[in-house]
Amino acid sequence: QTCALPIYRLHLVVSGDLTYTATEAEFLMATQCLNEICIALHLPKERAHVIPGNHDVNWDLARHNPTHRFDTYIKFLVEFYGEALFRKRHPRINWPLKISDPRPAAHDIIAVDYNAGHGLVVAGINSCVYETEQHHYGFVGERQLRTLKELLRDLNPPREVVQVAMIHHHLHPFPELLDQRGTSEVWID
Repeated sequence: QTCALPIYRLHLVVSGDLTYTATEAEFLMATQCLNEICIALHLPKERAHVIPGNHDVNWDLARHNPTHRFDTYIKFLVEFYGEALFRKRHPRINWPLKISDPRPAAHDIIAVDYNAGHGLVVAGINSCVYETEQHHYGFVGERQLRTLKELLRDLNPPREVVQVAMIHHHLHPFPELLDQRGTSEVWID
């Protein structure tokens, strides 16, 4: 059966966990993989949308300075997209990151894209805001939603466009109620 959606309207959505421990080597493999997918599908990178997952947070860097925990992820984004597209998609992240530069707050790692030709807005929201090395749960707060509203207002898409929001984590703190788990192991991710 053929796909009803023409290939020229295809978009790739990657909702995090591109790596296991967020090392530069793992992000290099992720970049190579995404490049191969884009080439095989004849997909311009403008139609690839990526957000971080909890495995894309670098806890080795965080031990030295918690604000650096997204450095390898941000470097990956710049290498995959190129600087111009990265800046367009992530207007709240300053690049390049120098050792002494303040890092973007986790709640400012938001991506927005308006594709007028496809009538599509894709917003990527970082749900790893309150992530720790031991506690993996998602969070999207009012500060992020306000920022997203501002970014969308600046893009000014028509109301009739399709709007897609991407997050890594589910919207509930647990996949099911604790009393429904019985004697099974309690999962935190």
